[in-house]
Amino acid sequence: MSTGLPLQNCYDCNNPDPANAVGLPDCPPNSEPCEDLLYSQCVKYTGPNLPTVGITNGMRLKTALAALNVLLLGANPVAKNHVITVTAVQGKATVEYLNKLGVISSIYVTATTSPQTICALINTPAVVAGSATISVTTVAC
Repeated sequence: MSTGLPLQNCYDCNNPDPANAVGLPDCPPNSEPCEDLLYSQCVKYTGPNLPTVGITNGMRLKTALAALNVLLLGANPVAKNHVITVTAVQGKATVEYLNKLGVISSIYVTATTSPQTICALINTPAVVAGSATISVTTVAC
């Protein structure tokens, strides 16, 4: 489960020239150099409108990827309850997911507000900041 990059400062989409993204891990040995880091919520798709896929010119890459995911899931995607648990050691987490309508959603959970239950399309919840455990239930929603 991904917990996001361990950045010590955050990139601001409104600041196209951030000072430095510090705290990035070194590239693995024998790999391509890690030259660019782009955040999908900060990148805009420029190209033809693709109405069948639900992608339009100027859409954020993050939203375009979500649209592709919904398309790949088919006409009847399965949504189930997921339980997000954050322990005192973990502290806090932000989890993003596609809700049952295929819309990108997020929830912030702390050790004191844990556990939280969300209704999400199967395999879409991901920890994007902090640390948490996500468990899918058998309950459709």
